[in-house]
Amino acid sequence: ERGMTTMAALTSMRREESINSGLDAFVLADYAWVVGQNGAPNAFSALTAFSGSFVDRADGSPPAPPTVDSYRTVTVGDRSWRQIDNEWVDIPTVQYQPPAEWGSTFAGAEHFQMGTTEVIDGEECQIIFFHTPETSSQAEAWFGWWVGKDTGFVRRLAMVANVHDMTWENTDFNEPITITPPAVVDGTPVASPAASSEASPAP
Repeated sequence: ERGMTTMAALTSMRREESINSGLDAFVLADYAWVVGQNGAPNAFSALTAFSGSFVDRADGSPPAPPTVDSYRTVTVGDRSWRQIDNEWVDIPTVQYQPPAEWGSTFAGAEHFQMGTTEVIDGEECQIIFFHTPETSSQAEAWFGWWVGKDTGFVRRLAMVANVHDMTWENTDFNEPITITPPAVVDGTPVASPAASSEASPAP
């Protein structure tokens, strides 16, 4: 409970996420969140850093070559953009969960067990295992959280479900992060403000 409460109150964070299908695919992605301060907008950035398959196709031909830095988006407030080659284009607003809503992913968590401890980023973390049952929106899964004993930050997450496994490496908790809209979209300057996790002085 302490880990979830601490994470819900974050003003910024970065995450490296790795997902393995357990059969033939691996995806590595980088994310950043900013909760805007003093009226500034919330923001989110996402990058699919690596995506690849390692098993021959059904016809026996080799898999397609992996892709690197293939999908990058930036969202500031209610506007989102995607980078295609060296150009940015408007896209429908990316739907993402801000930190305050992350708890919904773990609703109904049960069967908690304490594991060993491990030091991550200089902090001793307590490993906690639990299960989340199947719901109408997600399959059942088994989780491990590495929770900082001093800070309460969930520094690492590992998950195993029926069709894939996943790990999160969380960093830069409440650190200064600025997510900036692209300067030009489709040849037109963008006037949307940047979003920063640093609070500006109140007027």
